[in-house]
This record gives sequence, structure tokens and C-alpha cells, in this order.
Amino acid sequence: MTANLKECFRCRDNGFPNTMVGFRKIGEDATGKALWKPVQSDGKDHIHKTKENPNPQPQPEQESNGESREDKIERLALAKIEALNNIAKAIDKFAEVMRNKP
Repeated sequence: MTANLKECFRCRDNGFPNTMVGFRKIGEDATGKALWKPVQSDGKDHIHKTKENPNPQPQPEQESNGESREDKIERLALAKIEALNNIAKAIDKFAEVMRNKP
């Protein structure tokens, strides 16, 4: 999480000014751009306030197999890498077939 807290614009726009949040890096997308999640000053996940729900309560994380968030991110990243490698192999095979085509 960054040390700098900033006002949550979504909460402010919903009528709750001065709701301060920080951000925790949760990974990167396929282009390498960082993905950030808003967090409270105590490090817990931030849930945006609305007029319908002015005091939101966080829902407990339900991991079916008990793996940590970091393990899940790593598992999904490895699966994406494997899928990309399979695509690359398929493209190489296709290119080879096209080169050998009369």
C-alpha cells in the first residue's frame, strides 16, 4: 500500500467527503500495467459508501481451496503463461505447414 492516503472520489461523489483510501498493488494486466485495489488506512479492503449503504461491511473472502490471494494470482499467471505458450506452439506449427504447402 502506498503511504499516501487520498480522498475516495466515488465515496465523495456519493455524498461522503473526506473518506481516505490508499492503494495496494494486486498484480499486472497482460500489457504490464499495474492493477491497484483501494484499501482503508488499516490495510483492509475499501468498500465504497453509498446513500443506500452508508456503513458497508466487508464480505469475508471465500477461497474454496484455502489458497492465499498471492498463491491464486501466481496460479492464474502460470496458467496464462502456459496458454500463451500453447498458442505460440500452434502458430509455429501452422507457419511450418504453410511453408511446406506446394
